[in-house]
Amino acid sequence: MFIQCYSIAQPKGGIPELNDAAWLITFAIALRGAYDTLAAASIVAVFLVIVGIGQMFVITSGNGNIDLSIPYVMTLSAFVSASVMQGQDGRMWPGILAGMLRGLVVASVTVVLILGLHLPAIIATLAVGFIVQSAALVRSQGFSADPSPSLVNFTSSRVAEYSRPLSDAVRQRGPRGQQAGHSGPGRGVRW
Repeated sequence: MFIQCYSIAQPKGGIPELNDAAWLITFAIALRGAYDTLAAASIVAVFLVIVGIGQMFVITSGNGNIDLSIPYVMTLSAFVSASVMQGQDGRMWPGILAGMLRGLVVASVTVVLILGLHLPAIIATLAVGFIVQSAALVRSQGFSADPSPSLVNFTSSRVAEYSRPLSDAVRQRGPRGQQAGHSGPGRGVRW
C-alpha cells in the first residue's frame, strides 16, 4: 500500500557501490566469510525485529510516542539475566524472569515520570535510558557470567539453513498478525 501511494526514486550514481563496499568491508573485518557473518546477523536480527514490531504497535496505536530506553533496558536485562543464570540450565527461567522484571521496573519508573511528573514521553524515556545505560556500563565492568547453555543452543540452533528463532518468528507472524488485528489497538491501526 505504501509503495503504491508514494513513489521513491532510485538514486543514481555511487550509492549501490557504497552499499556493496560496506558489505565487503564488514565481511573482511569479521574474518568469517559472507555466509557465517550473515548467519550470525540473522540470530541477532530476530530479536531486534521483535522489538521493532513492538515499537511499531506502540507508535501506530498510540499518540506517536516511542520508548528511547529500549536498547539500554535490553542490555541491562541481558546482564541481569546472565548474572542469575551463571551458565546453568537450571537457572535459565529464573534468569529470564529476572531480566523481564528489570524491564518492568524501568517501565514503571518511566510511567511515573510521564504520568506522575507530566514529563513529555520522549524526555522521560531518554532520561531513563541514560540512567539505565550508565547502570549497564557499570555492570559490564569485569562481567564474566554466561547465559544458560540451553538458551545459547536455542538461539544458535538451525532449522535447514536458518536460525531457529528466525524460523519460529516467521512461522508465528501470521497468527500474531491476526491476533493483533483483532485487538482493540490493532483495529485502530490503518495500513
